[in-house]
Amino acid sequence: MNIDTKNKIESFIQQNSIALFMKGNKYQPECGFSAKVIDVLNQITSDYETFNILTDPNVREGIKEYSSWPTIPQLYINQEFIGGCDIVLDLYKSGELQKILGLKKALQEPKIQVSQEALTAFKNAQAQSNASDPVRIKITAGFDHELEFDEKNSEDFVIEIDGIEIIIDPYSASKADGLSIGFIEDGLESGFDFHNPNVPNLVKDLEVQELNSWQENNKPFLLIDVRPKSEWDKAHINFAKRLEEFSKSDLEKLSRDQAIIFHCHHGGRSQRMAEKWRLNGFTNVYNLIGGIDAWAKKIDKNVGSY
Repeated sequence: MNIDTKNKIESFIQQNSIALFMKGNKYQPECGFSAKVIDVLNQITSDYETFNILTDPNVREGIKEYSSWPTIPQLYINQEFIGGCDIVLDLYKSGELQKILGLKKALQEPKIQVSQEALTAFKNAQAQSNASDPVRIKITAGFDHELEFDEKNSEDFVIEIDGIEIIIDPYSASKADGLSIGFIEDGLESGFDFHNPNVPNLVKDLEVQELNSWQENNKPFLLIDVRPKSEWDKAHINFAKRLEEFSKSDLEKLSRDQAIIFHCHHGGRSQRMAEKWRLNGFTNVYNLIGGIDAWAKKIDKNVGSY
């Protein structure tokens, strides 16, 4: 492979602690194997990035040579090659992938409440499907709640409520204490209802006028610019900090409840970054609506537009 292709591959791996080379992207996988790996990653983390090899024929072939691995997708964690689809699935099922990522694992059984209506729905579903396996609760990194009949394994917590056996893995259990499960009867829209007190606060919108007021009144906050340096050099807000300049130790020093505002050019990239931080435990996260473009047009014309 040529040096430009190698540099592009290495740059992507170095810039992202979890880097997946795949067909399509995390929002729209374009092959079944890539979709399976995305599903696994979404179960356990939101902090990963994808490279669509369909957009770059050189990378599509070059990554196979770089990794000495013939198929796509390919997963790297902390710049170490993990493997393709089958290996990722096996590592996930065994719990090794979660250990590699250093995920939080519950040490004791979570307290879960299930309404009588939900228990009845479980029993009816078991009877209709002739299922003998217990009900598994999964809570993804994005706090989606999933239910399925499944076999239990040695690491699962087992909770029995009114004759229904409920199982939950220790990683989902770390996000489940206080979870309540109900069932809503509403015709064709009937289904299970989850209330989980562990769900992080949503990312909040912040208008540029309000940010300006915060700055003028010395309200404590941290403004983070997620754009690359090439865009920062074109225009930037003078009291913002570049995300690329934050070290791991800098991040560890940040208070989880301090006001943190993300911005980019128009607001799309910063929204995605804000969601990542929210899911990683930051509880007071904002996205600057309109980004630096809105700031330049409505607040400070000296910043300039591009």
